[in-house]
Amino acid sequence: MATISRSNYLAKRLTDQLPVVIKHFQFATSDNGWSDYDAHHREIEVLQGLEHPGIPKYLESFQTAKGFCMVQEYKDAVPYRKARALTLSKFGRLRYRF
Repeated sequence: MATISRSNYLAKRLTDQLPVVIKHFQFATSDNGWSDYDAHHREIEVLQGLEHPGIPKYLESFQTAKGFCMVQEYKDAVPYRKARALTLSKFGRLRYRF
């Protein structure tokens, strides 16, 4: 599998000025092409199915010359790395759409 770098950008969606986060995934080698997107497609499907007020909603994704971008709503919250540990009671409130 290719080495992937990721950059995050805070932006505004042009249609409604909603703040969004653009996660840009860039593949280290250009010969991998769009097929590496498939490896992340399942993660995108999971994100599309999650429903929780603390988890940013998946909005869309698109291909770039050397990778792809995933767009999610922006949550003004404590970064995950600094957040407290998820307890079982909090985890139980997480819903997944099938």
